[in-house]
Amino acid sequence: MLHIRLELSNYESRLGEEVFVCGQHPALLNDLKMTYSPAGWYVAFDSTPEDLVSFKTYSYKTTWNQDVYKRQFPALTVSAQIVDDWTLPRSDPWFTSAMNVMLTASRTTVKAPVLAKSQTVFQVLVPYVQPHEEVFIVGSSKELGLWKIDEAVKMEHVGNRVFTTSPIVLSQLTEFKFVVKHCEDNFTWESGKNRAAQPVTQQINGFFRYPYKPEPKFAGVNVPVFSLNTKNSFGCGEFSDIKVLADFCKKAGLRVIQVLPIFDTINTQTWVDSYPYGAITVFALHPMYINIGQIKGVTKKVLEEVETLKPTMIPNAIEIQYEKVVAEKLRLMKKIYKHLVKQDRESLTKQIMTWAESSPEIKYWIQGYTVFKYLAETFKTVDFNKWTEQSFYDNAKFLALKDDQKQVFINKLFSNADGALLQDQQMDMLFYTWMQMQLDEQLFDAANYCRQHGIILKGDIPIGVNKVSLDTWERTSLFNMETSTGAPPDAFSATGQNWGFPTYNWELMANDDYKWWQQRFKHMGRFFDAFRIDHVLGWFRIWEIPGDCIKGNGRLGRFYPAMPIRWEWLEQKGIWDRQRLTQPWNPIDVIGKLISQEDCDYLEEEKLIQIVDGFIKLTKTEVQIDLYLQDKVKEGKLTREQYLTAIQGVVLLNANRCLSDDRRYKQFDCHPIFCNTVEGTETYSFSHLPAHEKDILRKFALEYFYKWHEEIWGDAASKRLPAIGRASDMLIVGEDLGLLAPVVPKKMGEYGLLGLRVQRMPADPTQDFWNCDQYDWMTVCTPATHDCSGLRSWWNDKKTAEKYWYQQLGRYGQDYMKDISAQDCKNILRKHLYSKSMVAVFLMQDLMSMDKNVHYPGDVTDEDINHPDVAEWNWKYHMHITLEEMMENGFAEECMKEVLDSGRII
Repeated sequence: MLHIRLELSNYESRLGEEVFVCGQHPALLNDLKMTYSPAGWYVAFDSTPEDLVSFKTYSYKTTWNQDVYKRQFPALTVSAQIVDDWTLPRSDPWFTSAMNVMLTASRTTVKAPVLAKSQTVFQVLVPYVQPHEEVFIVGSSKELGLWKIDEAVKMEHVGNRVFTTSPIVLSQLTEFKFVVKHCEDNFTWESGKNRAAQPVTQQINGFFRYPYKPEPKFAGVNVPVFSLNTKNSFGCGEFSDIKVLADFCKKAGLRVIQVLPIFDTINTQTWVDSYPYGAITVFALHPMYINIGQIKGVTKKVLEEVETLKPTMIPNAIEIQYEKVVAEKLRLMKKIYKHLVKQDRESLTKQIMTWAESSPEIKYWIQGYTVFKYLAETFKTVDFNKWTEQSFYDNAKFLALKDDQKQVFINKLFSNADGALLQDQQMDMLFYTWMQMQLDEQLFDAANYCRQHGIILKGDIPIGVNKVSLDTWERTSLFNMETSTGAPPDAFSATGQNWGFPTYNWELMANDDYKWWQQRFKHMGRFFDAFRIDHVLGWFRIWEIPGDCIKGNGRLGRFYPAMPIRWEWLEQKGIWDRQRLTQPWNPIDVIGKLISQEDCDYLEEEKLIQIVDGFIKLTKTEVQIDLYLQDKVKEGKLTREQYLTAIQGVVLLNANRCLSDDRRYKQFDCHPIFCNTVEGTETYSFSHLPAHEKDILRKFALEYFYKWHEEIWGDAASKRLPAIGRASDMLIVGEDLGLLAPVVPKKMGEYGLLGLRVQRMPADPTQDFWNCDQYDWMTVCTPATHDCSGLRSWWNDKKTAEKYWYQQLGRYGQDYMKDISAQDCKNILRKHLYSKSMVAVFLMQDLMSMDKNVHYPGDVTDEDINHPDVAEWNWKYHMHITLEEMMENGFAEECMKEVLDSGRII
């Protein structure tokens, strides 16, 4: 048995604060409390050598703080002391896996030394150390060079920017410091007082104390996986094409690859499913990204079929045929699978089951996904509300189960423990597990390839979950299914936004420490070393909309959590008529303003509205009317255009209110549905209130939208955001565009989230553009995101082009009326490259725009990935030339020169 003493040398605790060490080691399971001494906090425990290896991870926490660094016990054969530094704050990005990838990929490593009695091993994590730099230790004893830098002890890299000495026997109490050698005669000594080491058996672990704040910068490319074009692509970009993209990035000096969500979206079996944010699962990968030729067991016949089909899959290089790609890949995968089943059913089943149990990150979701997909195939719809009954499944009974009971049922059906499935049925079901196994292997291979080449692969986590999805089917209690997520009305949208996703039951999620979220992050961490949180505001508060509003209508929402307006406050000011304020108020003179006479007559004829005492009343909910009108379109009795104008009229009629009732305490509370600093958000109903009532409600709205919620939203984020740090060490970027309370950037900085800076979307509404020199280091900057048009397409808006021409490019004259030149595209990219932002990332088509020999020669709007103003957009953009061509025609070298000249790391 070994005696282990842990010492935390540099933590400055406050009065009443206690410090603990925690981990999976048997001695630490209940959080071992440490003792304070003037030298620091310490604790001792006994352990076998085997336990130090089996349960090697540990960390520190206090009454108020959490240690964020993942420490590991050294392999020991003797009793020893381990001296640790408290970590740098979470606000520093140095402990993220992204930094490891960027800074260690090309550095060789050695095996960590093993301590013997009376020996000391010194280790230090140097956050920012480039491949050509070396790390030394120098100190007051002979063993450490007597403070002479030319006799300092060189340290070796053991991985993840941790450097170690060989075991040293100290002859006396020794003071020391760590030093980084940049080049000959150029050193950085760490700051602060000298460290000290006693001549005992010990390992000393430190963090290099910089005398300045290193702020390395790098560049990257933003491109959906489906948009990639390589010589081997089959219909669209595939996971294996990421490796070719990594080769291009290495040659172009780009260190980040940013992609859109890559999860299974197959729902309607049409191009509508091309929307990558409409996933039916937050875990399972989309089959469109499979490389058929790399599937283990693929037959020669299938490979020949792939080659025959290739020319027909992308007849127009600039766009993918989503429906055809998905259909063909699923057909070919099923063909391969059936061949493998026929070849050796027993061996294949064992292989599938072994993989499904291979890690907690996979086991958490794969059984549910497999069963869900099989049932969707059986009932011919993903909408589980329409499922009925089979011999092995009763939908009504399943939906009535609690979440933990659902997991028991899913496990039994997946393993066929009760023999409910015939053998052929079970193999048909396990196809979906096998498919995910192939996708997982191919993406994992691509991710590791990126890591080995120092390329950070950055993923995307959407804020929402499809109402009809695996997650809402098997873990229903985690979601408020009677509500939707969206955004309040603003100057751009009088009815706000309604994305159709259910809101999260954060209170219930907190009961198991946000396990569902932590599983998402752990799963993402297998492939990615950075990720973007879509709509990071959702971690602070959400705009919660009643479920009877259709997608697109966000006006009737309210913030949650929030401090509502109390009805008693309004009554004290003489406002009593709740009905008038919270219900639609539509006198017939709204015709021609909110709804056309033609649409009004049609809806009345169909008995969807009625006119009573001079007021228009809806006879059904928005959702019911919408479904009715969609059926009329399917029957050919209503055109698509007529449907759109009619349903828009219904939305405006229903949203024509002043306040919305609180969902939880309707009798006591309400919420404003207009943002009073933007007059365009005030409704027709509001405009007809008495002037004094409008003034009162405007004052309350100002408090509600801008002043009341700083503390409430800050507290919510402080509970939720740490869950990310506990689950993952990925670098996090928060999509913080839109209406921001001051607490949002404050908390993002506190938890180490990078902000997003899109030049054409300034935070200050009085400005047309960000100035790139205003960005700070903890940001990602870009000229455009996937939700924006590319540079050349954007320039078609001549009013905006004129402003940019004069304000940002400092030009004169009318040349902005022409197509933007390759040189001016390059000038815009340079503004971002030369900014202080940690990452400057560019859409692939924007990178190509700076070279007239590379950019797309056709209609520039073909390069737009998405148009957010179009409810159902076909996500079909595909690079018009291959990555291999871009590596061969000199374009990669051109990119490299621009990155190098800007001083960013290549």
